[in-house]
Amino acid sequence: RANRQEVYALHERLGQIESSVRDSRARLHEVASTVAGITSVSRIINEPTVALPHQRRSLLERTLSEELGRLGRLTAGDPSPEGTFALDDLVCRLVTAQRAQGRSVRWQPSGALVRGRQDDLAEALHVLLDNAAKHGRGTGASIEVRRRGSMVEISISDRGPGVAPELRSRVFDWGTRGSDSRGQGIGLHVARQLVEQQGGYLTLDGSPPIGTTFVLGVPVGERHDAVSHRAG
Repeated sequence: RANRQEVYALHERLGQIESSVRDSRARLHEVASTVAGITSVSRIINEPTVALPHQRRSLLERTLSEELGRLGRLTAGDPSPEGTFALDDLVCRLVTAQRAQGRSVRWQPSGALVRGRQDDLAEALHVLLDNAAKHGRGTGASIEVRRRGSMVEISISDRGPGVAPELRSRVFDWGTRGSDSRGQGIGLHVARQLVEQQGGYLTLDGSPPIGTTFVLGVPVGERHDAVSHRAG
């Protein structure tokens, strides 16, 4: 009986250690990707031979500041609180960081308001944009935003070879990756968890004949200015 209790306790400890290791690997995965974007933005800002237009410099400096803040909260394990925010502001800085790395991203502002945790949504979108850059074979990424009932859907597409049929049903499982992938098979699993924790969803669209499209849904946010006006 004592041996059984000891084995049971060891199994519990192993489970806790495995969970901690997975969390650490997931965090390191996002830290590395975020640092790459920050480094590229910083290099452009500080390039002495390039005269940046004022508007372009302001956008890069704002992106650098916001991404450094997110990185600090990420490494401290202290994400931003839940609330309503403008989706365009978040997507703009992620797109700016991607373009600073020489990646092509097509996107138009939507004016959408969403509700959730900005840092967690930024991390999920970052994973999808990185995934498109790595597996799209230079075709670039495309972001489309649309309202669907009580949700705002964000589609991120590339025109690469697509997800192999044998992987489609488990593409969000921990450790799943293609035979030619250099990744760890972590990002999509983490992205889906982060989105679902905020009342959203992340799916792989099965309809595109070419490439890959992921659809991320987040709750629509309230317009605080309208609420304040009615309260007054």
